[in-house]
Amino acid sequence: MRCLRCPAAAFALCIVLASWGAGPASWAARPTKAPAGPLVPVLEEFDGTHPNGSWAIHQYEGTFAYDVQPDALAMVDQRNANQHLTRRGFELDPRRPYAVEARFTIHQRTASRGPNSFCLNFHVAGPVDSFDAISCWSMNVDVAPKPGTGGVMKHMGFVDGRFRQIGQRKVAWAATGVEYRLRVDVNLDRNGRFKPNLLTVTVWEGDRTRERFEVDYSSFPYQPDRSQPVRVGVNTHGADWTMREFKVYAEAGSAAGREPEP
Repeated sequence: MRCLRCPAAAFALCIVLASWGAGPASWAARPTKAPAGPLVPVLEEFDGTHPNGSWAIHQYEGTFAYDVQPDALAMVDQRNANQHLTRRGFELDPRRPYAVEARFTIHQRTASRGPNSFCLNFHVAGPVDSFDAISCWSMNVDVAPKPGTGGVMKHMGFVDGRFRQIGQRKVAWAATGVEYRLRVDVNLDRNGRFKPNLLTVTVWEGDRTRERFEVDYSSFPYQPDRSQPVRVGVNTHGADWTMREFKVYAEAGSAAGREPEP
């Protein structure tokens, strides 16, 4: 069990991106709709096989507990406030395509609270060792308080520690006690073509595709500094959840998605 101190953060599985250095000069000239290269795994954790890295509480007043096991990360809601965890020592190039995905279960015993969400954070800003007011893009699955009424997926994120939202999508399938797999492809359209600021979001339940859509984050009030690396993380707001098989994908042969040298 790892207990950390961190400012309030919503319970959601969010993927977060932070800013990155200049990178290859050819990237800036890449056509907006050019085909992206194949994405390959660059980070795999909580699967019982690959070693887990270090995760840190990001902006929280007080402490909250989370449990790290070889095959899972379990989050415990402290007081119905945002609880963010950001992966240490791992950075990505925000100008390049990449993807973040994880399996998650929002537990039945939190169903009476609203919101009940799991969220992936991505484009998490700041130096690799910075955990003050969080700025990031996020995507969640939020289960409605009343069983059987579905939920929403919020087009959301945080700006200097404050929640911001540019839209949402109602979903009829969301429920507690069910394992879903959430994936966010960043800077890619649904056909795998490079498009800056576009997200392609997919949710599976087993082999069944529950949701798939695109959303443009060009209007989100936080935009990453393209000259700096970004990070990834997760979040909860008002729910206890368990996450498995957290993965990050990036282009083969790119400098993105690397573990910095000690």
